[in-house]
Amino acid sequence: MLHLTNGVRLEGDEETVWSAVDDGQAGGDGLYAADVAEATGLPTDRVTSALAVLVDREALATTVVDELLGPRYVRGPGL
Repeated sequence: MLHLTNGVRLEGDEETVWSAVDDGQAGGDGLYAADVAEATGLPTDRVTSALAVLVDREALATTVVDELLGPRYVRGPGL
Protein backbone atom coordinates (compact mmCIF):
# COMPACT_ATOMS: atom_id res chain seq x y z
CA MET A 1 0.00 0.00 0.00
CA LEU A 2 1.26 3.47 -0.94
CA HIS A 3 0.46 6.64 0.96
CA LEU A 4 0.86 9.67 -1.31
CA THR A 5 1.70 13.13 -0.02
CA ASN A 6 -1.81 14.35 -0.83
CA GLY A 7 -3.26 11.79 1.60
CA VAL A 8 -4.42 9.29 -1.02
CA ARG A 9 -3.84 5.62 -0.22
CA LEU A 10 -3.27 3.28 -3.12
CA GLU A 11 -3.30 -0.50 -3.30
CA GLY A 12 -3.85 -3.21 -5.87
CA ASP A 13 -4.18 -2.15 -9.50
CA GLU A 14 -4.18 1.55 -8.58
CA GLU A 15 -0.82 1.21 -6.81
CA THR A 16 0.64 -0.78 -9.72
CA VAL A 17 -0.59 1.72 -12.33
CA TRP A 18 0.50 4.78 -10.33
CA SER A 19 3.98 3.30 -9.84
CA ALA A 20 4.30 2.60 -13.59
CA VAL A 21 3.33 6.18 -14.45
CA ASP A 22 5.65 7.55 -11.76
CA ASP A 23 8.55 5.47 -13.10
CA GLY A 24 7.72 6.40 -16.69
CA GLN A 25 7.46 10.07 -15.88
CA ALA A 26 10.98 10.05 -14.52
CA GLY A 27 12.16 9.07 -17.99
CA GLY A 28 9.98 11.41 -20.01
CA ASP A 29 6.62 13.13 -20.22
CA GLY A 30 4.35 10.46 -18.77
CA LEU A 31 2.70 7.38 -20.23
CA TYR A 32 -0.30 6.48 -22.37
CA ALA A 33 -2.70 3.75 -21.17
CA ALA A 34 -1.17 1.27 -23.65
CA ASP A 35 2.30 2.01 -22.23
CA VAL A 36 1.02 1.39 -18.70
CA ALA A 37 -0.57 -1.90 -19.75
CA GLU A 38 2.69 -3.01 -21.36
CA ALA A 39 4.78 -1.94 -18.35
CA THR A 40 2.53 -3.62 -15.78
CA GLY A 41 1.27 -6.65 -17.67
CA LEU A 42 -2.29 -5.78 -16.61
CA PRO A 43 -5.15 -6.09 -19.10
CA THR A 44 -6.04 -2.80 -20.81
CA ASP A 45 -9.52 -2.65 -19.26
CA ARG A 46 -8.09 -2.88 -15.72
CA VAL A 47 -5.46 -0.24 -16.55
CA THR A 48 -8.11 2.10 -17.97
CA SER A 49 -10.30 1.61 -14.90
CA ALA A 50 -7.37 2.25 -12.52
CA LEU A 51 -6.32 5.34 -14.48
CA ALA A 52 -9.85 6.78 -14.18
CA VAL A 53 -9.84 6.20 -10.41
CA LEU A 54 -6.40 7.79 -10.05
CA VAL A 55 -7.40 10.87 -12.06
CA ASP A 56 -10.59 11.21 -9.97
CA ARG A 57 -8.51 11.01 -6.79
CA GLU A 58 -6.02 13.56 -8.21
CA ALA A 59 -3.15 11.08 -7.92
CA LEU A 60 -2.66 11.36 -11.70
CA ALA A 61 -3.42 14.07 -14.24
CA THR A 62 -3.68 14.02 -18.00
CA THR A 63 -1.57 16.09 -20.35
CA VAL A 64 -1.39 15.87 -24.13
CA VAL A 65 -4.23 13.96 -25.81
CA ASP A 66 -3.21 12.08 -28.94
CA GLU A 67 -5.96 11.23 -31.46
CA LEU A 68 -4.93 7.58 -31.59
CA LEU A 69 -3.37 6.94 -28.19
CA GLY A 70 -5.61 9.06 -25.96
CA PRO A 71 -4.34 11.09 -23.01
CA ARG A 72 -0.86 10.90 -21.57
CA TYR A 73 -0.77 10.47 -17.78
CA VAL A 74 1.57 12.12 -15.27
CA ARG A 75 1.65 12.47 -11.48
CA GLY A 76 -1.06 14.69 -10.11
CA PRO A 77 -0.35 18.27 -9.07
CA GLY A 78 1.50 18.55 -5.80
CA LEU A 79 2.85 14.99 -5.79
